[in-house]
Amino acid sequence: MKKEFFKYAIPSALAMFISSLYTLIDGIFVGQGVGDSALAAVNIVVPFTVMLFGLASMFAIGGGALVSKNIGANNIEKAINIFRQVFKSLLIVSLIISVICVIFTKQIVTMLGATETLTSLSVDYLRFYALFCIPNLIGIVLNSFVRNDGRPKLAMISTISG
Repeated sequence: MKKEFFKYAIPSALAMFISSLYTLIDGIFVGQGVGDSALAAVNIVVPFTVMLFGLASMFAIGGGALVSKNIGANNIEKAINIFRQVFKSLLIVSLIISVICVIFTKQIVTMLGATETLTSLSVDYLRFYALFCIPNLIGIVLNSFVRNDGRPKLAMISTISG
């Protein structure tokens, strides 16, 4: 039992560490390369990106639990249907979020607290983030499904190679 636990825990922890390292390195590059205002603009948008990560995690954990339960009950067809529903729902939701973010970018960053100085940089950052919202959220969910499918190392490799 311990061996199985560590088979999942170590790759998952390493992937989470690397993901956190992405954020740190991004901050260094933005701060050094573009400047303090750009780093502040990124930090204005971060709560929104965290909310999107939470949304993707909700799909991944809820859908993953249902798929795993049905695979365990040898109800493969139902598990496949649930996976398809989760994937389609996430695709639709992330497309809607992307469109909303592109159309209402200025209003969103204003609600997040952007000052006049940071608004234009925050708008630029959120627009680019919104364009890649769909593959980002799908990647988070698929990574979780791969882990649930008994391949924690592959999930870790996909996170690190991202």
